[in-house]
Amino acid sequence: EKVANIPAVIVFHGTADFTISYLQSVALCDAVSKKGGRAEKNIYENYVHAFYGKGGSDRYEDITMKMYAFARSVFKMQ
Repeated sequence: EKVANIPAVIVFHGTADFTISYLQSVALCDAVSKKGGRAEKNIYENYVHAFYGKGGSDRYEDITMKMYAFARSVFKMQ
């Protein structure tokens, strides 16, 4: 069944995260999509929990740009 007003979701998760399994993010995105919401999953091989902090990650710029593009599209900004 489709549900109205589901918030858009974007996740970034590393497969080497031992704090929370990346499969939780996959399950969240799949559930949101199944209910008719918008979900974007970004899974990074061999990255640990909280791997994308400024100054400490080779993925910081990539993830920042993906978050910005996602927000722009969700809020229909140019």
